[in-house]
Amino acid sequence: MTEVREADLRRLGRAIHLDVTGMGPGLYRVSGGAEPHTVQKQLEGWSCDCADAAYGCGWCKHVLAVGLANGDRKVRRALRLLIPQPERAAR
Repeated sequence: MTEVREADLRRLGRAIHLDVTGMGPGLYRVSGGAEPHTVQKQLEGWSCDCADAAYGCGWCKHVLAVGLANGDRKVRRALRLLIPQPERAAR
């Protein structure tokens, strides 16, 4: 996995609170923020109609929310950086 930047972790933290609705194969509506956005699977990856995606800021929170909803392995691994692992009971 590539190195996760602090800005990516902030986006991921916001993505946790978004709602994802499937609208068809590879097409999702993401709501719960200021306004809903559309995320779509493309040949070269994911696209979103939000400003972050338009500016090329990497994966926006909407794409990350879709990844979380679909159990994307990379997104789940990055999520571990945000949520501390519970302490294990001493045996």
